[in-house]
This record gives sequence, structure tokens and C-alpha cells, in this order.
Amino acid sequence: MNHEAELNFAHRLTDRASAIALRHLAVAEMTAERKNDGGPVTRADRGIENDLRSMIGSRYPPTNGNRSTDFDPDPQLWPYWRACG
Repeated sequence: MNHEAELNFAHRLTDRASAIALRHLAVAEMTAERKNDGGPVTRADRGIENDLRSMIGSRYPPTNGNRSTDFDPDPQLWPYWRACG
């Protein structure tokens, strides 16, 4: 496994997440809704997750699932990237 490539990809993911979060903070868009488990989730959280899922999905085959704390996970996919918000 090429760890340098994986690390570079992780940096791209965090750069994208930061850009989305800062955009929402700039307009004070931080109203939280409730997730299925009762925890809070913002539009920024969901926007970040949607973009990261897309980035991860375009890089890795469908057998790599995406589980998260903001959306319902697909329990049939393994291994998975885990996004925590």
C-alpha cells in the first residue's frame, strides 16, 4: 500500500471539509437538526459528508463502504471509511 498517496488523499479530504465548514461559518449557518439517534447535525456536517463520500467513492471501489454519524450507514459494506462529525 502506498501510504504517501493515502496521506495526500486524507489531506485533500480535510482541505475540502475545512472549506465547507468555513463557508457555513462565514454566513452563521450553524442551525442544528436532530439525527435519527437524537444527536445534532448541521447543514455544514451534511455538506461535508456528502462531498467526502463523493471523493472517497470516486477513488475506491464500491466494496469500500462509507459509514458515518450523520447519515444511516450501509451495514453490508466492509471495510469502510468512517466520518465522524
